[in-house]
Amino acid sequence: MAFTAFASAAQAAEGRAGKFSLSLRAGNLFGSASTDGIPNIGPVGFTPEGFIPGSDIDVDDSVIVTFIPSYHFSEHFAVDMFVATPAFMGITGKGLEGFGVTDIGKIEYIVPTVYLTTYPAPVDWKLQPTFSVGFGTMIKTADDKASGQVEAALGQGTELSVARDKFIPSARAGLDYMLNDRWSFGVHATMFWGKTGATISPTAEIPLGPDITAPLGSFTTDIKIDALVIQSGITYRF
Repeated sequence: MAFTAFASAAQAAEGRAGKFSLSLRAGNLFGSASTDGIPNIGPVGFTPEGFIPGSDIDVDDSVIVTFIPSYHFSEHFAVDMFVATPAFMGITGKGLEGFGVTDIGKIEYIVPTVYLTTYPAPVDWKLQPTFSVGFGTMIKTADDKASGQVEAALGQGTELSVARDKFIPSARAGLDYMLNDRWSFGVHATMFWGKTGATISPTAEIPLGPDITAPLGSFTTDIKIDALVIQSGITYRF
């Protein structure tokens, strides 16, 4: 009883059904990546199978701002779209120090995502928890770029290509505090689970014998990327 009195608005809030809202949020993307290993590097036709011992990759964190329009088709459910500024994600390598490489390159992308969101609390409560599930897709906003270290090791013009992950599941949880019937402030945590692959295409050639050279072969490694986005921001209900 006391909790209800604390949580309820001083005046009954307007219903949500049939209305739109717009959220502006800012925060950090914390990424983690893993792979079975980076394939052995060698000339075409002479490269042994398997992975470079102890090799793996990781990704850097990124700051992003998101805009989230929502349509509330009932008092407790809404459909919304997660639209963010591009994430700039650097890819770092482990186990490649013998090649003089710790920085592999960077990618730039957005992941627009559609969510079904539930608002389980009564509409007149000050504290409004939310829970969302959805699916998104990766859209590149710039060409992938191999690092200078990779080019020095594998040849100028070496290309990095990260495959576009077309189907990315996501889940989100948040808590908003209603400042009045129109405005609220909240904190939200969003998870993305992605799988993709990275291909490196060297340009260097290495000697096999007198006046004989062979190009280095391109190699691809599968990547699992998990990203946690923690943001705070404001919402306006129209």
